[in-house]
Parts: sequence; C-alpha cells; structure tokens
Amino acid sequence: MSLFSSLSIGASGLSASSVAISVIGDNVANINTTGFKSARPTFAVQFPHPQGTLGGVSQMGQGVTLDNIASMFTQGSLQATESALDLAITGKGFFQVSDGEKEMYTRDGTFYLNADGFIKNSLGLKLQGFNVYDNELSTTLGALHISTAPIAQNATETITLEAILAADISFDDDGDGVPDIPYTTATKDGTTSASTIEELSTTADFATSATVYDSLGLSHDLTIFFERTGDNSWNWSAVVDGGDVDFGGGNYGEEGAALEIEGGTMTMDSEGNMSSFTSAATATAWSFRGADTMDLDFEMGLDTAGVENDGGVRMAGVSSTVTALDQDGYGVGNLSNVQVDRDGAIYGIYSNGEELVLGRVAVALFGAESGLERQGGNLYRATRNSGPPAVGIPDTAGRGSISSYALEKSNVELEDQFVLMIEAQRAYQGNARVVNAANETLQELVNLV
Repeated sequence: MSLFSSLSIGASGLSASSVAISVIGDNVANINTTGFKSARPTFAVQFPHPQGTLGGVSQMGQGVTLDNIASMFTQGSLQATESALDLAITGKGFFQVSDGEKEMYTRDGTFYLNADGFIKNSLGLKLQGFNVYDNELSTTLGALHISTAPIAQNATETITLEAILAADISFDDDGDGVPDIPYTTATKDGTTSASTIEELSTTADFATSATVYDSLGLSHDLTIFFERTGDNSWNWSAVVDGGDVDFGGGNYGEEGAALEIEGGTMTMDSEGNMSSFTSAATATAWSFRGADTMDLDFEMGLDTAGVENDGGVRMAGVSSTVTALDQDGYGVGNLSNVQVDRDGAIYGIYSNGEELVLGRVAVALFGAESGLERQGGNLYRATRNSGPPAVGIPDTAGRGSISSYALEKSNVELEDQFVLMIEAQRAYQGNARVVNAANETLQELVNLV
C-alpha cells in the first residue's frame, strides 16, 4: 500500500508543480498587459491517512493539493500616455464598466470617446460614473455620456478689476488749486462730436482695456479710464467704440468715437485703500449692433453702498498697473479637449477658453478584492466572497485617485517570477524522482513475486 501511496504522492507533487509553473507562465506572459495583477498559487496538505504503529495510530500525508490561486492587487507603476482618457487609479479601487446588463470591474483604464459621446473600453463596455444634468453633477450612477456640442455664448455681466493707481500723479500742474482734468470735460457720446478713444488715452492719468461679449457672442473692446481729481479722489469712466453701437432705429455711432457707458468716482483713505465708490450708467439708450442691451456691473473693491466685492483698486507710491482683470462673458465655444482631475471630474476645454464639468468617473471599492473572479479582457466579476461594490467619488473613503494621461502597468516583477520558476522547476524534478523511485521499487517487488 505504501509504495502505491508513494506513486500517488509523487503524482500530486508533479501536479502542484505544474500548476505553479503555469501560473508563473501566465504572469510572465502578461508582463505588458495594462492593469494586470499577478497571481500566486497556494497549496495545502491532502487529508492524511491513518497508519497503525507500535506507538499507536499515526498519520501519513497523502501529498499536496491546490488550495487557491490568489490575485495580488499591489499597485503597478504608471506609464505616461498622450490621451486624456487614458486613466490610472493610484490606490485601491476599480473602474466599473457595463454592457447595459451586467457590471464588470477593471484596472485597465484604456478608454476612448465614441461617436455617440459614451466613454468605452476596447471591448465596447461603457465606463460608469456621474453625468451632468442642468449644469449639476448627478448622484446617480450611469454610463458616462460626454456632450461634444458647442456651448452657447454668454453676454458679459460683471467686470472685476484689481489695480494700483500711482499716488505721485499730479492733478494740479499749474498750481492754481484747480484740478487739471481735460479728460473729464471731454465729450463722450459716441458721435462725430465726441473725443476719440486715442485722444482720451493721451489725456487720462491711467487706462486699461478689456474684451466684453454681447448677447450674440461678439467681442468688443472696452476701455476704463482713470483721472485723479484730488489728493484722495479719482474719476473713472468705462468707454466703448461708438462705431459698435446702435442708439436705436439704425442710428449708429461714429467709428473710433468714445461712448461712455458707465462712470463714477472713487475715494481713497490715507493708506490708499478705497473708502467710497460711485457708479452711474450713461443716460443715452444704446446697445451693441443687433444685440440685447447690456447692464454691466463694475467691481473694483466696493459697491455704491460701501459693501466689499471681488475687485480691488487702491492707490500707492508705485507706477499705475493692473494686477487682475476678469469678465464673465464669452463667445461660442467648441470642445477642443477634455481633462480628468484626481477626483474623477471630467472638464471640457473649449475654444473660447471656458472649462465646464462634463461628468465624473466613479471608482468601485470592495471589502475583499481578493474574492473577485477573473474574467477575460482584463475584467473582474464581483462574487459573494468579494462582497458588493461601494461605488463613489475617487480619492474619497479609501478609494484611489485618478491620474489622466497615464495607464497602470502590470505589477509583475520579472526577477521574482524567475526565482519562483526555478523553485517550481526543481520541485517538479524532485517529485519526478520520487515517482521514478517508487516505480523502480514496485518493479523490484514484482520481480521478487
């Protein structure tokens, strides 16, 4: 009985070593597979067989059997790519993809945007995430759909200015105690009798320009002039080109002539900070040609009620300069690129310089990722052992962060696999000798009989 057991034990060792070599071979074969996780076989002693001995009943092993082939979910290194939709997870979690009926999970972040606006992988499975509805991110998981349509224009409503006005500018060059303000007395009605914008630029103490957009998405130049009128007081005026303006009934202004659309005063305290601000729109009814009337809000640090806003104009002993100038209008924009942040937010980059959130990639987290079942195509399936997925926002609650323009490489270490291969090969050779020794011994027994 023992000799036959030796054959069986040796055969089990051969089988175990074969499995180990096969697993190692699969790891090495997938060393360049995106998001591949190496496997490791574990073995267990077969149920021992009781043996009668002089000392009582003892047990003799019956060989080895395969216990499990576990996936090693260690982090693979990241490889830079040239596609914004090549995504990699740094940390725990999986991308969730679906064919519309069943959900699968993968670390392979090779995605592309198809003609219908869905983000898919090479197998045609749709990436799951949170879509945008009415400019708000949904909290309901679904197939990510990215709108590639142009975004409509938006008329300018607010102009925000941060600037420093020079404190050494003279407002009384002739010393008669009367402010020298030729700019302030200029005509700015946009007609042929008005001063030109170039003339105002030479007489004003300081000027800066901005681009504003009308309701049609057309851009127009707007110039803000500043004139010092006292130790701590300034006038300001916002001017557009009269040639861009319709005063009603096809009555257009003069090209190059200054039209003041809004103006006012500002007062600085002894430290140069704005202490009061006034603003009044021009009394002349006007609009940019073919567009709706505009109602611009100028934010320079204080509003007319003395409440602070986002702007910041002050006076100091340096040359007059603009530190920040912003306006909220834009023309029609075409989608030129997408960008994915570490929290999975997908931003559309448009030709007009705007950035809009178009969706958010979701990451699925498992309580026991080792319980996932391998499928073909770099996919995994959730099982009872893995538990259900906890799908949510990347970089939260233990989920890994997203890296765009990158793919996760296989976590197979070739040197380690070579060491394991040598060990498995020697184990196979040793078990083969056990089988051969048992066979020769049995042959000897047969010859004796």
